This record gives sequence, structure tokens and C-alpha cells, in this order.
Amino acid sequence: MFKDYKDLVVRSYKEKLAAEKLSYNLADPTPAKLRNECLFVYTSRYDKKRDSKTLEAFFEKPDEHGDYHSIIYNFKVSRFRPLAQFLRDPNREPNAFNIELLAWLIDYQPRPFRYAYQVNQDDDPEPDPPTEPEPSTEPAPPAKPEHPTKPRPPAPVWKERIKKHQKETAVVLLLLGLTLFLLLKMPPKKQCMYWSGDRYEAVDCNQQLFGVQSIALDTFKLNHFKKITKPDTMTAYSVGKVWCVQIGDVPDCFTTDGNHPLYPGRELKKLSLPILRKYFGAKLTDSLQDQSN
Repeated sequence: MFKDYKDLVVRSYKEKLAAEKLSYNLADPTPAKLRNECLFVYTSRYDKKRDSKTLEAFFEKPDEHGDYHSIIYNFKVSRFRPLAQFLRDPNREPNAFNIELLAWLIDYQPRPFRYAYQVNQDDDPEPDPPTEPEPSTEPAPPAKPEHPTKPRPPAPVWKERIKKHQKETAVVLLLLGLTLFLLLKMPPKKQCMYWSGDRYEAVDCNQQLFGVQSIALDTFKLNHFKKITKPDTMTAYSVGKVWCVQIGDVPDCFTTDGNHPLYPGRELKKLSLPILRKYFGAKLTDSLQDQSN
């Protein structure tokens, strides 16, 4: 019966474990190691005629090419947990699928279990006669390879996948490092400006300037707002086109409207003809004479 078959499979596992004839994956089983062992056994000694039902019962159907390689590789590791727990604690009761999988992994013979199969007992007065196997015309299977005590490297297809993944990871890390390097080397974007005496100059907001105060960047003022440092150049043509405010004895004049950069509370006014005559009269006289001529 199946219980006898299970006991024989487990006994064979324990005997091979004691004799150190099991692979590293089976000697210290975990769900992940059992999955890796399934990949190794499948690529090294899978017998479709004898083992297909065992794999179909545990992993379900193969892929469209009848292959289980990708099925096993992508199989949930948690599905191997019941067998790993049973091998560590034989008091647990595994299902038939796990026993058949274990028989396949340790290459137990004969397998799989058949309900017509009976275990010969020494105390059975009338044991069932063993069934003579039919002569086979197929060539004898190759001798099974002995499992090393250390894990073997994965099949070449997995090596290629691992190498490809490592290359992709290296490229991503290189791009991230290059991006970070460029960001650190990139000069800070200037988002503020300060009054330099006759015009506004752009500056990084985090830059500390002695004795001056920075304000938010205004591109129009940065490009067009300038102080007229030579008021004697103003003529009658400057009336209405120049903006001034009285700060000291002589008005400060600028090329566009707004507030005085050093006295934000003082609003600029358009230059009028009386202001021009009062403070810049000599130049105004020459300008009017030129117009009359």
C-alpha cells in the first residue's frame, strides 16, 4: 500500500543522508534549495516515460514544447515548503505528490507508486508473486550520476540569464552614477538678483553677498532696468521716457519704471519737462537750441 511505499522512500532518503550520498540541496533542504534540485535533476536525468506523471502531478502541465524547465524555474518556492518541513520533521504527514517528488529527487527505485505494487513482508505466509517485468526493447538508461556533496553550478541557460541580468544591472547603475555626477557638477541655477549700483545682477539664492540684499529674479528688470549714471546726457527727448525719483539733491533716474532699488518704498515717476529744466537745465538749453535750428 502507499503507506509502505512512503516508508520505503523516506527510509531510502535517511540512508543516503547518513551515507552522505545526497546533494547539498537535499542534505539541508529549504523550499528554494528543493526548487534548485528539481532543476538539476530535470536537466540531468529526466525520464519522460517514467517521470512525466510525477512532474505533471506536482508542477501541472509543461509548456507548449512539452518542457518543464521554465515551469520549474518560475514555480512558486512556497509550494516546496511542505516537503521541506516533512524532511526536517518526519512526524508531519505529507501528501502523495510530495512523496513522489522526493522519490524522483533521490532516484528511488522502483517508482512511481502503483496500487498493484505490494511490499514483500518476511512474515507474510503467502506473499503475492512479484510481477515479472516485460522485456524492453529500449536501450538501458545511462548510469545515474552521483550527487556531489556540494551544489553544482546551474545549467548553461541559467548562467546566460544570470549574466544578462548582471549586465543590465551594471548598465543601470552606470547611468545612475553618471546622472548623479552631472547633477553635482552642474552649476546652480540663478533664481535671485541683487542691485550692483547701476543694474541688477543674477545670483544663486543660496550665495551670501556682503552688504547687499538679493531679491527674486525678474528677467525684465534684469535686462532693462538700469540707472542713468550720466544724467547730463538726457535731453528733451528723454521727457516721458525716463523714470526718476528725488532721493538727494539730484533725482536718480532709470531707464524704466518701478521702485527705487535701494528704497523700495519710493516709486519712480516719469521725467517731466520742469524736472528736466530744474536739474538738467544746461543740457536742456542746448537741446532746445538744436531743435530750433
